[in-house]
Amino acid sequence: MVLPGGEAAPHVTLAIELPDGRTAIGKPFWIYRKHAGVIDVGSWVPITMPADKPDKATLEENRVPTFDEVAAIIAEALGGPPVPPGVPDELRISLALRYANRIIALGGLPDAVAAAIRERIQRGI
Repeated sequence: MVLPGGEAAPHVTLAIELPDGRTAIGKPFWIYRKHAGVIDVGSWVPITMPADKPDKATLEENRVPTFDEVAAIIAEALGGPPVPPGVPDELRISLALRYANRIIALGGLPDAVAAAIRERIQRGI
C-alpha cells in the first residue's frame, strides 16, 4: 500500500505485506509520473521485491494502468474513438475505476455518463 507522500514523487513509502503475514516498510525510488492519479495514497499496488530488500521493491507496471489509458477510455465513453479492451485484470480494473471515480466526482458528470465510463472500464483496460 502506498503511504502518504508527494503525488508522483520519486520516493514512495510502501507498507509491504509479506507472504508470511509480516509487514515491511520500503522506501524505493520510483518515478511513476505516468501512473500519477492512478496510484495515490492508500493504493494497493503489485510489486516485485528482492528477498528482505523492501527499499528495492519495483512496481509491476504492466498491472497498473497509466493515467492516459484511463483518459482514453473516459473519452471513448464520452463519444470519442474506441479503445481496444485489454485483458481483464481485476487489479488494473480496480485501480482504473478508483481513478475514474475521482474524475467523475470532480467533473460532476451525469449518472448515465458515469455508468458508461464504469461499464467500459470493467470490460478491461
